[in-house]
Amino acid sequence: MNHAPALKIATQLAVRAIGGIDAAAAVTRVGRARISEYQNRNSATTAPVDVAIVLDEFAQEPFILQAMAHELGYNLTPIQLGPGAIWPRSWRTWRTRPTTP
Repeated sequence: MNHAPALKIATQLAVRAIGGIDAAAAVTRVGRARISEYQNRNSATTAPVDVAIVLDEFAQEPFILQAMAHELGYNLTPIQLGPGAIWPRSWRTWRTRPTTP
């Protein structure tokens, strides 16, 4: 099964939330070219776990981790539950996801 398309979209969302490729490269251990490659659907390369964690952390949303979990048949649940911790965030994320061609 090819998991790359979902991970590419999630990476795009995280990079966009951070403020673009330059901002994402500034907070991770990889440069602009790698960040671009992780988003490129024509590349089989996906973000390593440590880079994905940093991207999600700075995006303040688990875009990539959520995509990884979904591909394996799991859902994420926040450790700290509070008002709006599950549904509003999840629905907002779901509704803003780009559609695949």
